[in-house]
Amino acid sequence: MSDAEPSHNIEELRGGLTEKLGELHRRATHAKLVLSPSTYWKNPWIRLGIGAAIGFAMADRRPAAARTHEPLVHAIVRAGLCAAASALVARSLAVPRGDA
Repeated sequence: MSDAEPSHNIEELRGGLTEKLGELHRRATHAKLVLSPSTYWKNPWIRLGIGAAIGFAMADRRPAAARTHEPLVHAIVRAGLCAAASALVARSLAVPRGDA
């Protein structure tokens, strides 16, 4: 066995490791960019939704005793929580595909 062969293998392994670390760094940078709050704030639909929620909250300035119905924001939150809970229950009760 010559000395050139192990050093050649080491150089190949270093090159592969460098490529993998570069890809990992690229993915981490992309994930950091995508998950930052500023990315969501740039979306016009999210800004519209936040504005609508603030508008509904500010428009409903009546005292709590004078309200005869549930506020729209509370109804939306309640409906969303009910949908999420029912999806979790349905998922937990479903038979796994491999057991059927």
